[in-house]
Amino acid sequence: MKIILVIATLILATLLLFQPAPKLTPFNSIYPIESSVPLWLQAAPDPTQPLFQVSCTATSINEKKHYWLTAAHCIVDPSYTYRLNGSRLQAIVLNTIDDVAIFHTYDFSVPAVPRASYPPPRGYHLSDSRCRVSVTGYPFGWTQQTTVMGTVAATSVIIGHMPGWDRPFTIFQLVGGPGMSGSAVLNQQQEIVSVVQFAWGMVVSPLLGGVDFKVLQQYWWFWNEE
Repeated sequence: MKIILVIATLILATLLLFQPAPKLTPFNSIYPIESSVPLWLQAAPDPTQPLFQVSCTATSINEKKHYWLTAAHCIVDPSYTYRLNGSRLQAIVLNTIDDVAIFHTYDFSVPAVPRASYPPPRGYHLSDSRCRVSVTGYPFGWTQQTTVMGTVAATSVIIGHMPGWDRPFTIFQLVGGPGMSGSAVLNQQQEIVSVVQFAWGMVVSPLLGGVDFKVLQQYWWFWNEE
């Protein structure tokens, strides 16, 4: 009896020692982009000490090269200074037609969120987990992360004929507001399938629009660390 008890104790200790590592969540790979506040909006402007406010969201896609993914309109204005976690940004890709940007941070990086191999389908029933997606971002200038979950509402939607709107978008049933732009849209496996680019409404929108999966695939090689 004592031998059985000793063996059982050894087996339990071994299981405790070799527990599988916890699955990483993407929350630690998503950061707010801060933009400088124009001097005319500051109560006591000091050009040597610019004020910053949260304006968009970015997601790490390459820890080794310090690459981040966001929407191009988040960092396109040259009259602003942009930073992430105190680190200056350098745009690597700034495609205003696709509204996709890849930027480099000089002295800050975190584990990357992987890219998806295929796009999530449009949802036909709430029980279909394949169409479920989530977004984590920093709306309304908040410094705390907000995560919302929903489904794919439509794919390859052409919204208009003006440049930038005459390309396919994916529409998500996700609640969002200003500041969610640039947030990566993740599938159930926590992989990137899109980037939030716009919403309907000025405050809170029940629908978000993002870059279509086939368009985003053109930027897949930025995940490569070689």
